[in-house]
Amino acid sequence: MSARPLSLGTVALLLSSCLSLPAAGQSDFFEEAKGYFLSRTIEGASKHTEALSETPATATIITREDIERYGFRTVADVLNFAVPGYTAATDRTWDFAGGRGLTLFEDYNTRILVMMDGHPLNEPWNNFSGIGREMFVPLDLVERIEVIHGPSSLLYGGYSLFGMVNVVTSNGESLTGARVRVSGGTWDTYEGVASYGISGVIPGASEDDPGTPWNIFAAAGTYRSRGENLDFPLVNVFEPVDLSGGTFWGGPQSGTDFERAPFGFLKAQRGPFSLLARVGYRDHGEVFAENLALYGDPSSVRRDTKNFVELKWRPKIGSYVEGFVRAFADSYKYWGQSPYAADLYYPGREAFFGVVSASTWDVGGEASFTYKRGVHLLTFGVEYRYRQVKDVYVEEDWNSHEVLYQGDETRTSGHLLVAYLQEEWRPVNSLSFVAGATFADTEPGGQTFLPRFAVIFKPRPSLSIKALYGFGFRAPSLYEAANAYVDLSGQVAELPPEEMRSAELSLLWELSSAVSVQAYAFDSRLSGLIRNRAIASGGGGYEALDDAPGRGAGLSVTGRTGPLRGYLNVAYAKAHLERPNTPDQEIPGSSKWLASGGLSFDAGDVTASLLGRYVGRQELDPAFYEEGTAGDFIEANARLLWKTRIALYPLTLSLDIRNIFDSEGTLSASPTQVISYVPIPGRTALLGCEIRF
Repeated sequence: MSARPLSLGTVALLLSSCLSLPAAGQSDFFEEAKGYFLSRTIEGASKHTEALSETPATATIITREDIERYGFRTVADVLNFAVPGYTAATDRTWDFAGGRGLTLFEDYNTRILVMMDGHPLNEPWNNFSGIGREMFVPLDLVERIEVIHGPSSLLYGGYSLFGMVNVVTSNGESLTGARVRVSGGTWDTYEGVASYGISGVIPGASEDDPGTPWNIFAAAGTYRSRGENLDFPLVNVFEPVDLSGGTFWGGPQSGTDFERAPFGFLKAQRGPFSLLARVGYRDHGEVFAENLALYGDPSSVRRDTKNFVELKWRPKIGSYVEGFVRAFADSYKYWGQSPYAADLYYPGREAFFGVVSASTWDVGGEASFTYKRGVHLLTFGVEYRYRQVKDVYVEEDWNSHEVLYQGDETRTSGHLLVAYLQEEWRPVNSLSFVAGATFADTEPGGQTFLPRFAVIFKPRPSLSIKALYGFGFRAPSLYEAANAYVDLSGQVAELPPEEMRSAELSLLWELSSAVSVQAYAFDSRLSGLIRNRAIASGGGGYEALDDAPGRGAGLSVTGRTGPLRGYLNVAYAKAHLERPNTPDQEIPGSSKWLASGGLSFDAGDVTASLLGRYVGRQELDPAFYEEGTAGDFIEANARLLWKTRIALYPLTLSLDIRNIFDSEGTLSASPTQVISYVPIPGRTALLGCEIRF
């Protein structure tokens, strides 16, 4: 869908018109039908709490019990092992979310919206958001993870072309008291997390005043691992990649796969006011020695630092309107250091470091309102973000860190302004209609207007059938805009927002209290896909090169009987790249078939679980000029939990074994790397202990 300009005045007129919808004399549907929507609830899709069966999207919810039972450590774990149709690729430094047949090597999670308690984490430099330890808190401090499938950015201002992930953290009421968890295991891996939660009520001024509830939750911790020893095949790259001038990349390496991730977290609430804050960084070694850096050198490191603070206010405005106001400030910093042989560039020196650093700010606010009366639920609001990036490249001497070369510091800025509107009309218990629209003005990118429609039919409370049609968008990042393709005539490529249309039929059926089924089928088209020509077709710089149509289906079954619990996910999706006057291209690294499942058994205080995933065959990127495929492997994990006590204090002991069969599975690699595949991590064991006071 092409972008169309729409004035803010027009949006304001639409909002005021919808507010005047006649509701007088209508019964309050939402009060009278409360029992009809008894179900798991979700917040991420429509910016208010609603039943999973009522949300205008296909969604998967992973609870705190699921996280504990199956041992998920990161959001990447959740996508790999628990969500139908999604997976996480990796370059052994970062994990990259892919879904519905779309996995793009140059996509640093720029097309999936990742949030913590509704706070978007995608930064402005590359639209990047980590799904590992670089952006989050440990998952044992999380209440649930909401995964909304497909383009669902109507109320969130972009990024969610592949979907949205909303990580809902615990608070001082849900996790009261003090907790300490320590763990250690293979590859000199250690983790320690401490948390404390408290809650209460400030007494009211009179007996009729219920008082003001409050709670505080604070946590801090660190993760450290030496990482896996690796051995890659020798490849002649014809430039020196060791200090002796050798040109063969590869061989054994040790100490390069390390990871360090300290963090601090605070969440507090007093009545309608709340505070959310996170500080922390993640260091990770770079095992692939990209850009012909010295091979197997532990001084090659990438650091992601993510700090943010957000203040929220949820006022009650009269009998029918609830407000939501927030102000936020995000800081993301990237620092990457790679060592290179110096002979060709700085004769007489042993080696030098190439250092890339970027510092970003993302500040702004949002005001939204929910109008609920009769059979209408109207959500509308406006969000504004000001974004700024400073980045620079420096070369330093290997030994003295003397600056040998310093590039010009680049400063870029932009903004994102979004106005959104969504009406949910439920004329009868069994039928609801959802219609909405988003107007976005972004710099870079321009103006975009996108609609959303849904019909949700519930012939019975346990069965929900959804017909969904919607659009999502992603404005180009500040980095892409600053590095847009320039042709021979000096013309700079225009980078409009990417847009994704999706039509979907979704079914959610709770057959009984023990068994539920979810199924979906979709047809989508991603238009104006922004890619780097150096990766996509030679040359350099970013340009809107391709469209990516796709279609597929998925099935998820969960069940329980007695001490057994389990789930099974199966999904098929096929997508390809289209470009004018060019044959259609398969998307390398994208598996058509994905499957995952888990089974657990409770025996008193002991729980044993087994989970696994199947990753279907993946095409290698044609830039490698190699025959063969990656993917097509099974990976399995096991967990053993024992819940007991020491005196009055609850104690949980855990044993996790990852990749228990030591599968030598591989994923297709980015053409920026030397070899065409990435091995998944080998077998590891981790022993943990948690005590609550």
